[in-house]
Amino acid sequence: MPSETGRWQLSPRSAQVQSPWAWRGFLFMALIALGLAIGFWSGGRDVFGAAWTVISGGWLAVALWLWRRHHLATSC
Repeated sequence: MPSETGRWQLSPRSAQVQSPWAWRGFLFMALIALGLAIGFWSGGRDVFGAAWTVISGGWLAVALWLWRRHHLATSC
């Protein structure tokens, strides 16, 4: 539920944070997207390469955020 600030709070004990498979899945998708971006860049399709680079960066950011939350929740 939203707090007083109006932002949603993720419980430190939620299933997404406790399971390592959530952040590993996003990391795997980021690596696949990075491979696609490299393939598009090397093939001369710069727009697709740039788009997949942004997608890869977003998935990597989510993976690192979930990884950090996972380690904070499991270290207690």
